[in-house]
Amino acid sequence: MPPGVSSIFGGPQYRKELQVPDKAQSSLLERAVVIDVCDGLNQGQIAALVMESLPNIVASRIPINACVVRPVTGGAQASNPTLILAYPFFSSHVSMPVKVGETVWIIYDNDPNTTAKNFAFWMSRVHGDLSSEDVNFSHHDRRILPNQPSIEGPGTAAKAGAIKDETEPIDFPDLSLTQPDDETNGYDEIFSLNESKPVKFEPVPRLYKRPGDLVLQGSNNATISLTTDRGWHVDEDPLDKPSNAISGSDEFSGTIDVVAGRSRWISKAEKVRTVPETRLNSRGFTETSKEIDSKKPQNPAEGDPDFLSDASRLYISMATKPDTGFGLKVFTPKFPGDEETDEEEELVTASVVAKSDSIRIVSRKDEDHGINGSILIVKEGDTTDANDLGAISIRPDGSIVVSGSKIFIGRSKADGGLGDGPDDAPDGSQPYVKYKQLEDLLKAIMKDINDFCDTLSKHTTPGYGAPSVQITQAAATLKAAMASRESEIVNLKSERIFGE
Repeated sequence: MPPGVSSIFGGPQYRKELQVPDKAQSSLLERAVVIDVCDGLNQGQIAALVMESLPNIVASRIPINACVVRPVTGGAQASNPTLILAYPFFSSHVSMPVKVGETVWIIYDNDPNTTAKNFAFWMSRVHGDLSSEDVNFSHHDRRILPNQPSIEGPGTAAKAGAIKDETEPIDFPDLSLTQPDDETNGYDEIFSLNESKPVKFEPVPRLYKRPGDLVLQGSNNATISLTTDRGWHVDEDPLDKPSNAISGSDEFSGTIDVVAGRSRWISKAEKVRTVPETRLNSRGFTETSKEIDSKKPQNPAEGDPDFLSDASRLYISMATKPDTGFGLKVFTPKFPGDEETDEEEELVTASVVAKSDSIRIVSRKDEDHGINGSILIVKEGDTTDANDLGAISIRPDGSIVVSGSKIFIGRSKADGGLGDGPDDAPDGSQPYVKYKQLEDLLKAIMKDINDFCDTLSKHTTPGYGAPSVQITQAAATLKAAMASRESEIVNLKSERIFGE
């Protein structure tokens, strides 16, 4: 940069060398404030607003996400009071969020079949600085405040008023819609006319992305990040460290992080982990604090991925330590006979982790369309080796098949179980009872007892040759009981659980 240039965009000579057009010479893009948004149910209302500029407008043809906007390039004194219709610039494959009162970029269509200045396309919301930008709702006119530096100069900033005390609600200054001597606030007026729209105003933490990340954010704390392996582990305290947005990471750790509810406890204003500072505004809503010059320190870890507290996450990584990051080692069941491995370093591996309060996996059954689904969970292995692979299958008829080299149900002694099994079982576990072997054993015992009873029933006393009435009666009673018990053996047979 040439010496003496103070502006972050360079001085006039510097701009000329870079062939950057002056503001007055560039009319490709203009700014406009959104007055209304088509939600698919209010085409008539949209058409009525632009009827003066587009008298032949057909309400039923106005697409979803089209906006009625008022151009404001140049500020309130140069703003155009005419309302124009702006279609989305991008095709329906990408539908950008926008709300009434936000400022968007518009571009006019030079097609001779359109009315040049009465019809435009809106591209996206105008990005503000840290004093105005908010993924939930961005009031662009906050970018110019009297005691804050701005790349756009002081302009008409006097109307915005001074930054209020942190205990007072933050305002929505009008620097674009009304004249400097007008006491009304155009933004408040259009907001009051659209309060019924299904828009949720709430604080959403900022996500400090890495330079190479591709991030898609919704307006209400739902994010998809194409990033690298990153996130606060469950045993880490983000308040003691700087943001992990700029920390290094291992090579080849490409990650897709799908998360709803970063900084989950933001609504409770708990000053923990990645929760940001919040501020009440003059419309009665709480928003993320943007007082960058405030003496109140901001949380440096605000909005960072947090494997402990974020509400719902699907984490897909080509290289990570899932058990370490999500703190799963302490919850991993111990198989009987396993050696302690807590001290071993977890290997970095390709992983998929889903975490939320409640997780459901549903296989559909739709008789009307001939659908009867199934579920299969597989650990791949050598199909010729019975001690390698494992699988859980839920079949269309409702049968559940669990196949593995070993199957353990319950808790081992090392995992808090009773551990009162036989000595030859690993870690005091209880072996699975095999029905056929139990049936054969019990029948053999019954036969032995019956044979004993038969012998007793034929017993005669050695001295007189007469049978013992008491012994004979006892043998008959036991023999009858054994017949009954033998018929009860079948009750041991499970109709639902089968094994080897």
